[in-house]
Amino acid sequence: MTIGQRSKVKGQSKHALVLVAVLACAEYSQPAQVEPPAVRPDGIVAYLIASPSTAPNEYVVRAVSKRGVAVEDPASFLATLRLSPRGVVYVSDLSDQGALRVISASDTALRIAGASPEGLASGELFAVRLRAARAADLNALHLEIGELNDRSGISLRPTLVVLPHVAWVR
Repeated sequence: MTIGQRSKVKGQSKHALVLVAVLACAEYSQPAQVEPPAVRPDGIVAYLIASPSTAPNEYVVRAVSKRGVAVEDPASFLATLRLSPRGVVYVSDLSDQGALRVISASDTALRIAGASPEGLASGELFAVRLRAARAADLNALHLEIGELNDRSGISLRPTLVVLPHVAWVR
């Protein structure tokens, strides 16, 4: 092996080490804040918003809906929050008292049903406290909406778009 070959290998090792360090930092850093897109007047968008809680390694995750001006407030829903396989754990329900909500928790998902005769004017479907080793683990959360109805019982599903990412509020 010549000296030039040895230095080339060392250079490649340094580049690989730098790449691993950058990826490790990106994985452990706080996720970037993402703003939801504008909503069509006849549409409705549902998405997750996460923020740090006061307790260490705990986060508040809210499922909210943003509706267009031609759409009534949602009044009932059935949702599933798929949890990350990396150990995201349900801690408690933090939903406002403006609606009746029921949460069924398992190791892999939360099933949430909610209803309000007046409608969910705030747009918040539910709010839960979750525990995770790292904030970035919450990026793997996945929201599914099985049913979403207005006060008259008409389904809002045909106009619903569920965003795949988690928006962060600091």
